[in-house]
Amino acid sequence: MGPGAFRYVLALTVVVHHMSRFAIGEAAVYVFFALSGYWITLMWEGKYSATANPYITYLTSRLWRLLPVFWLCELLSFALKPWGAYRAASPLHFWASQVAILGYNTLPFQPNVPAWSLDVELQFYVLAPILIWRMSWRLLLVIAAVSLGASFEIGCGFVTCSIFFALGIYTAKLQWRPSSVLMIRSGSAILLILIGCLALPHLNSLILVGTHPGPLSKWNGEIQVAIGLLAIPIAIHTTGSKSGRIDEILADGSYTLYLLHWPLLQWANTHRIVGRDIEFAAVFLACVLSSILLTIYYDMPIQRVRRQWIRDRKR
Repeated sequence: MGPGAFRYVLALTVVVHHMSRFAIGEAAVYVFFALSGYWITLMWEGKYSATANPYITYLTSRLWRLLPVFWLCELLSFALKPWGAYRAASPLHFWASQVAILGYNTLPFQPNVPAWSLDVELQFYVLAPILIWRMSWRLLLVIAAVSLGASFEIGCGFVTCSIFFALGIYTAKLQWRPSSVLMIRSGSAILLILIGCLALPHLNSLILVGTHPGPLSKWNGEIQVAIGLLAIPIAIHTTGSKSGRIDEILADGSYTLYLLHWPLLQWANTHRIVGRDIEFAAVFLACVLSSILLTIYYDMPIQRVRRQWIRDRKR
C-alpha cells in the first residue's frame, strides 16, 4: 500500500466512525498526527529551510494547503445547519476560527466536527520547526509525560496529542524504517484487539459506542490511543512505498474526504437517509466519489500553484 492509499484508508476509518457505532476514528486521527510530524520534519529540512524567509514560507504554505478545502466544506456545513446554533460562541471566536482555523477545537458548536483536528494540526505547525530542531529522546520522554498528564485533566487538544507529533518527528530524525515483520506484528495486534472486542459480547462496548453506550465505553479513548500507537510502524513503513499518480490523488483526497464527509453526512441525517444498509452504502459511496472529484478539479490545481510558489522562493 502506498502512502496516499494508507492515508485514504485512515480517512475512510473516520467516515465509518461517524456513520456507525464502530468508534475507532480518533485512532486514525492520531496516526494522521504522527504522519504529519514525520512529513513536516522531512519537508522542513529538505524544502522549506532552503527558501527565502523559511518560517514565513513554511507557515504560508501550510495554511495554503489547509484553507481552500476547509473554507469550501465550511460553506457546505453552514448551508445544512440553522444559524442560531452558532450563537453559542462569541462572534470574534467563531469568525476567527472560520477564517484561520485556530480556536476551532474550543468552539461550543462546530459546523464541521472533524475540523477540530485542523486546529490541533495548525498549533503543531507553529511550533514544529523548534520541536524538529530540539527533538531528542529526552524531549520525547518529556512530551510523553506531559501528554499523558494532560489527558487526565483536559480534553483532546494539542497538548494531549503532542506525543503523536513528537513520535513522527523522532522517527524522521532517526530515519527509522520499520521492518515488514514489525509492520505485520503491529497489524496483527490491532486485528486481535478489534476481533476480540467484536467477538466477545462483554467487550463490545469498548469499540461499539452509540446512543446507548455499554459499561466499557468509558475506556474507548484508551483503546483508540493504543490502536493509534500500534499503527505508527505501519504508517511509517508505507512512507517508503512507491507512489504513482493514483496514490498522489488518494493522498490529497484523504484530506478532502476527511472534511467533506461531515456536511454530506449531515444532509443524509437531515433527510433520514442513513440507517438502512443500502442507503448507508449509497451515502458512503457518495462521500468517496465526491471527495475524489473535488480533489482532482478543485484542490489539486490550487496545490500545484502552491508548490510552484515554494519552488520560486528557493534560494
